[in-house]
Amino acid sequence: MLGKRNDYIVEYKGLQNGEYEIDYQLDKNFFALFEDPEFEDGNLTAKIKMKVFSYGLEFVFDISGTVKAECDRCLELFDLPIKAYYDMKVRFSDKTTDPEEADEEITLSTEEHEIDLKQHIYEFVVLSAPSRRVHKEGGCNPEMLKAFSGDEEDNGVSDPDPRWDKLKDLLNNIND
Repeated sequence: MLGKRNDYIVEYKGLQNGEYEIDYQLDKNFFALFEDPEFEDGNLTAKIKMKVFSYGLEFVFDISGTVKAECDRCLELFDLPIKAYYDMKVRFSDKTTDPEEADEEITLSTEEHEIDLKQHIYEFVVLSAPSRRVHKEGGCNPEMLKAFSGDEEDNGVSDPDPRWDKLKDLLNNIND
């Protein structure tokens, strides 16, 4: 196990060639590091394997747990399962790439001695979340669903535009 700093920076200069493991617990403190994060809280474990070579580094990110997500159906927070598995290669060269613009391979200067993994971890979590985030069947708040349904009897709000009634009639005729 490689010693790590809490700020997600890994110092690789001086390490012998070989494989190292790094573990992080990701919670609201992690997500607070980002401006306008996709998620604000979670309970995730990031297990990272790092291979050190003379010409670069290879990382395998294995991230699992849950994040607090807003349900697209009822707008309440729920625990959204996350399972992420990504590889990333780092090459040493005189030319560098901006780590925030890199995909699976980045280039760092031979003069560098550390790498900050937090942005990569964050992006892997976000990329692993489904685009449609909803509770499991039956998990939505029924009061919110009733309020969003538009039924006059259910929420006491009448449709201000009579064209909605014509559209509902059209839909009913199609279903008959």
